[in-house]
Amino acid sequence: MIASNSSASNNNTNDMSGCEAISSNCVVWQGPDLTCVDVCHGDTISNVIAALCEQLVVCCEEASINAFDIDVINQTTLDGGPATTLEELIQLIINNIGGSTSTGHGDFDCSDVMKCPITVAECLREQTTQEVMSLHDYINFLAVLICDIQDQIALLQAQITGNEQRITALEAQGEYTTPTRVAAGNLAGGAVTAGQTYPIDTLLDALDTDYVTFRSATGEVGTWNTAVSAQPANLQPLIKASWPASYDANPTVAGQSLANAWAVADDLREYSQSLEARIAVIENNCCSSSSGSYRMLDASTLYMNGATCSAACTAAAPEGDDPAACYAIWNSSGILFDTNVKAYLESTMTTELTNDQWYAICPGGNTIVAKYSTTYPHWTSNTTCDAGEEGGCA
Repeated sequence: MIASNSSASNNNTNDMSGCEAISSNCVVWQGPDLTCVDVCHGDTISNVIAALCEQLVVCCEEASINAFDIDVINQTTLDGGPATTLEELIQLIINNIGGSTSTGHGDFDCSDVMKCPITVAECLREQTTQEVMSLHDYINFLAVLICDIQDQIALLQAQITGNEQRITALEAQGEYTTPTRVAAGNLAGGAVTAGQTYPIDTLLDALDTDYVTFRSATGEVGTWNTAVSAQPANLQPLIKASWPASYDANPTVAGQSLANAWAVADDLREYSQSLEARIAVIENNCCSSSSGSYRMLDASTLYMNGATCSAACTAAAPEGDDPAACYAIWNSSGILFDTNVKAYLESTMTTELTNDQWYAICPGGNTIVAKYSTTYPHWTSNTTCDAGEEGGCA
């Protein structure tokens, strides 16, 4: 290395005659450590320049296109190879992508692209059973979905437009006012008074309160159904000729059951009153109660018999064969057609009534008739004679 000398005259930059020669080994690198080129602070300039030159050679070699290792590319799937240089490899790839090769293969057009497999998005798999579709099928599938969405958007838009029109019409009518109605009766302990006008919601609340109170007092529907179905079958009046028209032998609602209960209560009341009267008559007009026999029903009641219900009714009728032949019947209780005791033709209770004979109260018409049995129960088939038809049974 030649160092410059300040005392020397240097008119020519290439003329080193005035310079004093200094060895490059005597010049020291004062810069920082350069690890990328393996240069350290304090190395001689000779070592620094040598290291830089070595790195320059390496860079030039690696940057050379001919230094590229083309074996890193798998050429077995490419037509027209193999390539031996990088330039040949690049051309071979271009030919296989879009151009023609020497073998006539390697064309790549739109139809090839459309066959590429595409994974269907998970959010769309509910509408198709396929997880993978070709690009062509996937595009068609998405196009159909888009068309459907457009139709739905159009329908929703029409509905929105219609709703906006209805809302506008409602707004034009002004603020909504709850309808009112006149109360027909007092409700909910005075919360609603008959004849006064109240909003519908107020009346509804009062009705609900009264209904809950009513149901708590009367029971559920099942309780009423059980009570209605508890009526005994084939009830017969004890003293009345027949049940009133309000009586229903097969009630299905509580109203019918209540009407039947009143009919039975009325019959029991009259029967009780009749028993009291009969006891008084027997005590006053008949033999002593110590004898143990009483006129059945009362001292003025007479009977006629027959082999059938109709025959007994006919014999007991005012226009019967011999109405004057009616006779008294005796038993130990004095109760009409008492099923618990036997009946006789005299107070001494010697001659028992005939088995399976029907006995009707005289005179006939709309009167009571029953069939006697010498075994318990002693009276059965209680019914009435038909007042509108001689000899008939109701």
